[in-house]
Amino acid sequence: MKNLAYISILLYLFISGGAEKLVSDQRLWYYKAAGQAGKATCVGDGRLDTVVYGKLDQGASSRTLRPRVRVEERRLPGGDSELRLVDAQGSTGPAVTLDLSTQHSPVKRSDDPRMAVWRSWEYGAFFHYNSSQFSGSEHCTSRNPLDYAPSALDVRQWVQTVKRAGMKYAVLTTAHTSGFLLWDSPTTGFDVGNSSDTTDVVKAFVEECRRHNIIPALYYCVWGGPNHPGNKRAEQREDSARAVILYQLHELATRYGEIPYFWIDMMHAWAPANLSAQDIYNLLRNNNPGAVVIMNQGIQDGTQLLVFPTDAMNGELILPPPAGHLNERTVGGVTYNIPFEFALCSQALAGQPKFLPAGAPNNRWFTFGEGKGFEATDPIDPAYLYAQITEAWRRGASNVLLSCAADHTGRFRDKDVGQLTRLGEMLKDVSAPLTHGKPATASCVLQNQAQWKGDKALDGDTYTRWVAGEGVTSACLEVDLEKEETFNRAILLEAYPERDNIRCFQIEYEQDGEWKVCHRGTRIGQGLEVIFPSVSARRVRLHIIEATESPAIFEFQLFPTKEKEKS
Repeated sequence: MKNLAYISILLYLFISGGAEKLVSDQRLWYYKAAGQAGKATCVGDGRLDTVVYGKLDQGASSRTLRPRVRVEERRLPGGDSELRLVDAQGSTGPAVTLDLSTQHSPVKRSDDPRMAVWRSWEYGAFFHYNSSQFSGSEHCTSRNPLDYAPSALDVRQWVQTVKRAGMKYAVLTTAHTSGFLLWDSPTTGFDVGNSSDTTDVVKAFVEECRRHNIIPALYYCVWGGPNHPGNKRAEQREDSARAVILYQLHELATRYGEIPYFWIDMMHAWAPANLSAQDIYNLLRNNNPGAVVIMNQGIQDGTQLLVFPTDAMNGELILPPPAGHLNERTVGGVTYNIPFEFALCSQALAGQPKFLPAGAPNNRWFTFGEGKGFEATDPIDPAYLYAQITEAWRRGASNVLLSCAADHTGRFRDKDVGQLTRLGEMLKDVSAPLTHGKPATASCVLQNQAQWKGDKALDGDTYTRWVAGEGVTSACLEVDLEKEETFNRAILLEAYPERDNIRCFQIEYEQDGEWKVCHRGTRIGQGLEVIFPSVSARRVRLHIIEATESPAIFEFQLFPTKEKEKS
């Protein structure tokens, strides 16, 4: 599998040649219609007809009004479409013809080469970088492109960071929920071309990925439907959204050379009624025949197929079911093979999560940096992420996509680089925990309820937990490994780490009828990896010696000593 990954990367680089396609005539027409090619900003509510052109640092006197531009679609016989840009005077740019009639579908066999290559990527970065970094909100509502203002944009550093962390592919949020575009598009004034840093981030991202043998992938969030929060804005009405979305996706699919993977978000909730997933799937596959296209299925474990066609299922923050992901899905009497991608966050804020059980990290997809007047995120402990990622693979996830990104400066913070580097080192060893699924006995259980019993700390699920009795300040979780095992490493995950509850603990093993200590520590926190001299035993226990209130443990995992480490 590893060799297939590198072969696929080399083959992709050879095919794409690292070359991008020429900028379209539409863009040239657009600038001629505008009268000049300059920077721009939005005034008022940000509608296209209120976008003004001119160098932003020269004051209002140098700005000239950009003509209103809309995208018109003409349906062609046979199912194709023709798109044109039209200004306020009715002047039109060259037509773009979209092949929407040539039909594509997901694969039916597990050994299909297109999906075999995708599965070989295994571990990737989800670059959540967009206008949210500058607002401190996951769902940024600003419509002013000047709010996007990185002070030290360094896309090369992004890619080098995830390369060193062992990732093989990367997905960039080219257009997230705010609608801000990371490329300069004639369809809107709300893009990097009208900000203080006009770098085409999509272009820089694709080029750096190719330079460092990382597979580049592009994310796009649809909008314009009745449930989309911005559909009352003039430029995001449902009656015009379809044409603009298709035009923008066509730009992404044709401007940057061969793109192997497209990640489409909110098709199940925000899409206009006249735009189907099949239209988007056909457009992308017809321009990139070998590409994989995923339609986000929402926050779930992959059991519900909400949007079709899609080449892969996904779970936002939610692991596949304990019994494993079911690839075979039947739609319209045809059975397709649809593997699973697990997406998770590397950042968190203080407080309780919105979509996850209490005690879990308050996850954030975006990285919020310091010094902007809003709360900054902190990196989630690598031990916690390691437990999530390895359990996802054990439950049948083909790939894992970890959200990580630069902050508002345009660079990864040092502490985030350190987090990803350490996690990458840990993922070089993905052996199963010796404690996984083994019989457990807890000295006490909250209200003696099954949902809090000791086995919940051994199930691999970072959202279930063992909780000791109310008011208890010391407790033991004993595990029968069912045979003598040799081990020297443990991962501990504490629920509600912000409470600073556990103050002293020991990992102990039974030898000749006596309990002996192999590791003694103080705080556990969100995640803790400990390494100690190798010991052999059948029975082990986590002994909470001191806690301020009822201890709660997400996971207690022991790992075998590697052969080269055995004395």
